[in-house]
Amino acid sequence: MTKMDEPGQAYFIVVADGAAAPTNAQVEEGADYGGVAVAAKCGQAAGEFDMPIAGDEYSCSVAGLMESTAYDVYVVTKAGGSLTTSTRPTLCSDGPSQRV
Repeated sequence: MTKMDEPGQAYFIVVADGAAAPTNAQVEEGADYGGVAVAAKCGQAAGEFDMPIAGDEYSCSVAGLMESTAYDVYVVTKAGGSLTTSTRPTLCSDGPSQRV
């Protein structure tokens, strides 16, 4: 879950644990980059991870992750046309779908 202090858009990608970090633009694009395969993504389709109300928490679900596998999740938010710094929490999948 994520929230912002102003309305905007969020994007995230899930990659293998320890994979090279993407740029903010690569997270926004949501495509494989530099030999790293994106395992799951959210926010790249219009309206998929909009955050229209400042201060509210929003989440997006992904499916297809392998059980008992560690992943890195990169989240980028965009408000007023600029991307913020991405974050890198580690996610351990306990099943085929996760909510971030």
